[in-house]
Amino acid sequence: NSCPNSLVGLLEANKYKLLMRISLDDLEVMK
Repeated sequence: NSCPNSLVGLLEANKYKLLMRISLDDLEVMK
């Protein structure tokens, strides 16, 4: 049961990293 949960956590972490990267790119564009 922990396998699917860890998989979901991994996806959430990757999504968070992706959002952070996109926001940083947007900040660079605004400068």
